[in-house]
Amino acid sequence: MGLPFLIENISYYMKMPGCEMSEAEFLSSVLEESDCGLLLDINNVYVNSVNHQFDPYEYLDSIPLERTVQIHVAGHKQGKRLIIDTHGAAVIDAVYNLLDYALARCDARAVMLERDQNFPEFDELLKEIKVIASIVSKYAPGTAGNQSRRASCQTMKEVRHGRAVSA
Repeated sequence: MGLPFLIENISYYMKMPGCEMSEAEFLSSVLEESDCGLLLDINNVYVNSVNHQFDPYEYLDSIPLERTVQIHVAGHKQGKRLIIDTHGAAVIDAVYNLLDYALARCDARAVMLERDQNFPEFDELLKEIKVIASIVSKYAPGTAGNQSRRASCQTMKEVRHGRAVSA
C-alpha cells in the first residue's frame, strides 16, 4: 500500500478447524511478513485468554510488542458460556493490569478507551480515562498529567458524537 498500516488482534469465539498456528503465532507472522504496525486491543487479549484458557501475559510476551503503535482498552460482558467483547461495559482491573504490563514492554503512541454502547454518566467515563492516564504516565512521563484537561474535553466531544473515547 505504501502507507503505514496497523493490524489489530481480534476477539474470537471459536478455534478454526484445522488451524496449524496459535493466534499469537499467526498475528506475529502477519506482522513480520507485512512489516505492519500493531493495534493492540488489550481487552481482546483478556477475552480470548479467558474463553480459550491461555495465559494473557505469555501471549503478550510471544507477540512482537515492539510493533505496537496504538493500544485499545475496553470492557466486556459475561455471556452464558463466553466473555463477549462489547465495548459497552466498564474496564475491569485485570484489563488495566494487562495494559500496565504491555506498556512496560512497548512504546505505544496512543492508548484509547473504546465505548461504543451503553454509555455511563460522563463522570464514570472520566474515572476510566484517569486510570488509563495514570498507567500511561508511568511509562511516558508528562503525557498523562498535562493532557488530562485536553483528554476531558476530547472525551466529551467524542461521547456526544457516539464514538470511541481516547485517553
